[in-house]
Amino acid sequence: MFRLQLHRLPTACAACVALLGTAAALPVQPPTSAPAPGGEPAAVEAILCELGLDPRDVGVRDEDLAVMVGRGRRPELAHLLMRRPLRADGVARVLGEELTAAGRENPVDLLAGLARWNNRVVRRTLLGDPLAAAKAHAADADARRTLLIDAGLPAADCDRLPASVQEAAALLLLAGRDARAWVGRATAGINDPPHAAARQRLIEQLLKPARSSAASQPAENPPDPDTDRDLKRWTDEFPTECVMVAAQDLLLAVESARQKLAADTALATAVFHVEFDSDLGRVVLADARDDVHDRATAPAILIDIGGNDRYTNAGAAGPDQPVSLALDLAGDDTYDGGPQSVGTFGAGLLGIGVLYDVAGQDRYSGGRLSQGAAAYGAGLLIDGDGDDAYGAIDESQAAATAGGALLLDRAGRDRYESYQCSQAFAGPAGAALLLDLAGSDRYVANDTDLRYPSAQNPQHNNSMSQGAACGWRADYLDGVSLAGGVAALIDAAGDDDYACGVFGQGVGYWYGLGLLIDLGGDDRYTGHWYVQGAAAHYAAGVLADRGGNDRYTANQNMSQGAGHDLSVGVLIDDAGWDVYLGSTLGLGSSNAAGVGVFIEKAGDDRYAVTPGDCLGWANPNTGLRSLMPACGLFLDLGGLDRYEPRTPGGAVRAEVGDGRTWASPARGPGVIGWGVDR
Repeated sequence: MFRLQLHRLPTACAACVALLGTAAALPVQPPTSAPAPGGEPAAVEAILCELGLDPRDVGVRDEDLAVMVGRGRRPELAHLLMRRPLRADGVARVLGEELTAAGRENPVDLLAGLARWNNRVVRRTLLGDPLAAAKAHAADADARRTLLIDAGLPAADCDRLPASVQEAAALLLLAGRDARAWVGRATAGINDPPHAAARQRLIEQLLKPARSSAASQPAENPPDPDTDRDLKRWTDEFPTECVMVAAQDLLLAVESARQKLAADTALATAVFHVEFDSDLGRVVLADARDDVHDRATAPAILIDIGGNDRYTNAGAAGPDQPVSLALDLAGDDTYDGGPQSVGTFGAGLLGIGVLYDVAGQDRYSGGRLSQGAAAYGAGLLIDGDGDDAYGAIDESQAAATAGGALLLDRAGRDRYESYQCSQAFAGPAGAALLLDLAGSDRYVANDTDLRYPSAQNPQHNNSMSQGAACGWRADYLDGVSLAGGVAALIDAAGDDDYACGVFGQGVGYWYGLGLLIDLGGDDRYTGHWYVQGAAAHYAAGVLADRGGNDRYTANQNMSQGAGHDLSVGVLIDDAGWDVYLGSTLGLGSSNAAGVGVFIEKAGDDRYAVTPGDCLGWANPNTGLRSLMPACGLFLDLGGLDRYEPRTPGGAVRAEVGDGRTWASPARGPGVIGWGVDR
């Protein structure tokens, strides 16, 4: 169900133009810009006041949204930034600081953040330890032996296992049973007999493989309006709080098991390999030798002490197995499900899947719904160390619809590759986070093998990746539209490279909120249309780069701080000598009563642009939108800057220049386009 609308995005037209120029490479310090009382940067507020603008009026009004699309459920964080887009600077700063700290110290706090993005607050560790009783049970030698034997482990095998492995397995078994009950609460509505047809249709949709080529779209089931509307309503009302309770408890259990096993130095030479069937599903306990775990269905519980292992699937829950936990402590491992696989390696499909690989140079390869992916559940992948490679096709690498998805990589120079709806993507009722804490990384949404041609430009894929959120738009179908969720890609350090096609790098569509937050390094951003802080149709997109000499390339419309149709697009760069290759309706531009904000805080920057509609621009509005405000703001707060044509023989607006203030032509009451270079 959640794949239906992605290939029907609105069309527009713009010319594809050549790249030009190179980036400078000298560091500068950003100016101080303390937040004003309303949450906007003080320097920005001062400039707007000089222009006669109230910062509180820069945004999309609630009443205008209500007129156009009603007052349906939407993420409150998205609504905040749509109403007050200048607060994106503070929001990006706080999220970057808090989430990177949590990723280093206590990843369970990351899940609490995802729950809040879903408008459901779940903080299991706020008071006490929800696993205290289970830990005490697992720590008692007699109690855990009885537990494991009753669960199906032969007594002789149990007695040969190291005590730390017994304790870890017992804890995961107890936590898994409790989590299964929470999943049952979350899925009770769709599991009721009156909804059997809807559940079957949902499972068929979930288990479809990804495309192998542009012509290989899996056949859709014949339309069934009643069943489809039933599924949409259930998606909108999905009790994500239940799966987030289960996900937080399971991650606490896996982390506790990891600590217990890491403290047992004798495990490096222990010899054991035990498998048995429990009430949760298959349990696998393996020593430090090289193993091949080739079950297509992931075990319910898997503990591997080390070795260079190969996995077909691990830590992935599906419709027939609501809980799956996998913990691998060491080794250069290969996780390969194949390009036609669905629901692998930290995936939760109608359940909770957790995969935690503690160390090693690892390789992850999957098809659809892989590597931290959730659909009506929660999917978590944590990689602790090593230079890793992640490869997938669709809805992977922190992708969530109706639930929460997390991919946390704590160290190493990593490479992420996919095609669509990946690298932090959120559909309806979804919250997704890809957090990379260290290393110079590369994020690629494949734009050369055209499997998902974009409606805007079929020469490029519809990426919807790298901090992207998309709702289900059905105003031209059955009228039941759902708001997108919240997705964030946060990279804490390193010289990083981001590349995508259409829709990506901090983008929102249909009430979704997509964020890309890069906290440091000399970074490169390359995309085409609706990229680098852009949004369309009542949504919000933010790209915030906190420092470094960066290069931004956007080859077509609505990019680099651009909002279309009552949407908000924001690009903020804190410091560095940066280069911007921009195009039409970019660098702080508004279209159809949208809001586009571009803020460059410091550095000697270079802008190579197309002539006309960019650099603080607002297009006129028609129909009801002509009664609504619109704003395009381009603000460069410091440095000696250059403005030049992007193509030989081109031109730049005559009024634009370093140290100047300019306005776009008058468009009617409330329609404002300003450019300011200080």
